[in-house]
Amino acid sequence: MPETRSALLSVLGLSFDEIDVADLAAKSGVAVVRLSQQPPKVAEIVAAQPLADGPAFVEGSGDSHFDAVVAAALGIPLVIVARGDSRAAMLAERHAKDMHATVAGVFSPEQISDERALRRAVNLNVKPVMSAPVFEHNLLEQAKKVGAHVVLPEGEDDRILLAAGALLDKGVVRLTILGDPEDLESRASQLGVDLHDATLLDHTRSPLLEEFAAEFAELRKSKGVTLEQARETMKDISYFATMMVHRGLADGMVSGAAHTTAHTIKPSFQIIKTVPDASVVSSIFLMVMRGRLWAFGDCAVNPNPTAEQLGEIAVVSARTAKQFGIDPRVAM
Repeated sequence: MPETRSALLSVLGLSFDEIDVADLAAKSGVAVVRLSQQPPKVAEIVAAQPLADGPAFVEGSGDSHFDAVVAAALGIPLVIVARGDSRAAMLAERHAKDMHATVAGVFSPEQISDERALRRAVNLNVKPVMSAPVFEHNLLEQAKKVGAHVVLPEGEDDRILLAAGALLDKGVVRLTILGDPEDLESRASQLGVDLHDATLLDHTRSPLLEEFAAEFAELRKSKGVTLEQARETMKDISYFATMMVHRGLADGMVSGAAHTTAHTIKPSFQIIKTVPDASVVSSIFLMVMRGRLWAFGDCAVNPNPTAEQLGEIAVVSARTAKQFGIDPRVAM
């Protein structure tokens, strides 16, 4: 008899009141997990690791689309339970496959009670399909292990505060948010966000401003930048945050939600500069499409690269993609 593996049971045109999932699971020696008792978002379900304690039959949500997406994200086969050989069941199966779910079979309520047949059907080696929720989960888990300190200069944007609250709640990173602390706390409270674990820094009043200005003036003296000009420059959130990274006071900066790409990366050209073997700065976008994670470079920095620069961008993009778990194969 094949070993019992996990599976997600999705109903079509009937309810789980007509199927004894608990009895099926007991006869097969597995647990029962109910999506109705799980978080409402796929990424949160993946993060909750509902199958961490061993194989289980997952009772679906009643929404065939959502069930297919969850099955694909968890890497378990999908079993569709429907009355007869209906067209609706055929369309649901086709749609599930479009969502990259592995469909173990379509069963009637009578057929599903045969636990032996069910066990044979779900005895499949299925791996999680890359999707936005799966990628988000994997990325957050990697970030937790690193425990980096990130500065968010755009504290005036409510989206930044909402994102910061989510990251802090999950313990993903340590954060410094630039802005007036009283204003940040007030707006965060209105948004229902807890920023107590973040460092809130008014950079315009920080003692670091003078230190950063002196260093920036030294870095740019060949360009004729005076100390007074450097002081004004350091009042710019992007320059101040970039200097924090340069000085090792933060591991990285995330910006660009409320400012242009040029405004975000220009300070790094003047302060951090490129590594010795790089002749051009480039960027990549990470996108999940068709069940795969793709890296697209360079979509935001160089509008008209030379052939030599394009080759360098391809190499650097592949190197960066590898850091995100992609086995890079480059196409132009």
